Amino acid sequence: MPTYPYSSTLIMSLGGEAQIDCGTGLSSVFAGDTSFTLEAWVRVSDTSGTQMIMADYDPSTSSGLAALAIRNGKFAARRLHWLASVTEPEKNQWYHVAFSYSAVTDQATLYINGVLEAAQPEIALNSGPSGSLWLGGASGDSNRLQGDLRNAAVWSVSRSQSEIKQDMTAVPSAGTSGLAAWISFDQNPIADVSGNNVPAQVTGALSGTVETTCLKLSGSEYGTTGDSSSLDFSGTQPFTIETMVLLNEVPGSSTADTVLGRFASDGSVWSQYLLKAQAGSCGSAGRGPQRCGPRGHAGARHHPHADPWNPQPDRYCGPIQQR
Repeated sequence: MPTYPYSSTLIMSLGGEAQIDCGTGLSSVFAGDTSFTLEAWVRVSDTSGTQMIMADYDPSTSSGLAALAIRNGKFAARRLHWLASVTEPEKNQWYHVAFSYSAVTDQATLYINGVLEAAQPEIALNSGPSGSLWLGGASGDSNRLQGDLRNAAVWSVSRSQSEIKQDMTAVPSAGTSGLAAWISFDQNPIADVSGNNVPAQVTGALSGTVETTCLKLSGSEYGTTGDSSSLDFSGTQPFTIETMVLLNEVPGSSTADTVLGRFASDGSVWSQYLLKAQAGSCGSAGRGPQRCGPRGHAGARHHPHADPWNPQPDRYCGPIQQR
């Protein structure tokens, strides 16, 4: 089960009490014989009934241009006909949901966490009603989402599976070709950061909460716990250190990136213990002075790769280090 990958920690809880009106400016993305893609990160507290994640749709008349929803205990998407996922969402788990329609192939596809789960032929719309795009609900103040959202995107192109996977873990730059709207929930108030100034008018009670996800670094920053006296594993005391790391690129064989370590307070290179990543090994560790301590460094068997999350555990078992 994936966790939400972005480094920001603010989420917006709709909880059935709020929805966001993005206006009618995006209806041209869906109307007529046009390709489009809808994407969102969503976490629900209830999977019953029909709950709209994103919708240019009126449930009272079963009319509209596009919808992404929770329906009958599954994820669902609609152009003219409903398309259901294989996945049955679990409560309080994050999912990335994407619905892509190609006007070239007349094919509708539904992806969950970057995996293709459903596809069907779909006829093109020659015209359609003009309505607002809603997040967390639908026209007529109905079918509100019981849960949380973190970023929602509208594209004026049919995106491929690889393109969808790429932006699951990276926010596209403003002005990216085909990006019609990126409604960011990583800030308060929420706003479109695509550069297209799509409105995001909140109706009801929307609450922002802080939830720690990950520390995102570019190579020039680091995080510290401050006083680490309670983490002083001196002598031959056994201990275990572990972390999960996602690398933008793998360091070369002659260099190593420190992932986690306890260093001397004077800023010297001496470390009591260390986890690092370099070409050929991910999770190598050591005790004592860096590279030449009394225990030395032990290279891991796991070879790191860029982009996927890599587990980095290490265990010291006293006089002899073991993995």
